[in-house]
Amino acid sequence: MRYFLRKNNRLHHEKKISLLFKKGKSVFVYPVKLTFLQVQKTSLEESNFQVMFIVSKRNFKKAVQRNLIRRRIKEAFRLNYYKILPAIPEDMVLFLAFSFVAKEEFEYNILEGAVNELLVRMTEKLSNESVKSFN
Repeated sequence: MRYFLRKNNRLHHEKKISLLFKKGKSVFVYPVKLTFLQVQKTSLEESNFQVMFIVSKRNFKKAVQRNLIRRRIKEAFRLNYYKILPAIPEDMVLFLAFSFVAKEEFEYNILEGAVNELLVRMTEKLSNESVKSFN
């Protein structure tokens, strides 16, 4: 399997981001919080998911630190996003926002474990919602 995060997988439209944070659900595994929202796919959207990575400027003043954490979370997601693909219906798109909430840096293996756990919990929530909608 080839692991890509292409440009069409980036969440960058302001309306979509505000919709995600207004109506989305979240799961939390320290030090990362995942906010997600599943919406109907429009004809413009080609991918099954769109993702963004957030590191607070309040906690990390230097851009070098923020970028390092963002790159680590992005890489952990890039290598594990295949786990969420079966949970996304073809006519839906999944908006994701990974927020780093800790005040200190973490090693990659800790972040990867947190991202894996978040993806598992999110797929469980999505599958529970789809079962409820069919009943």
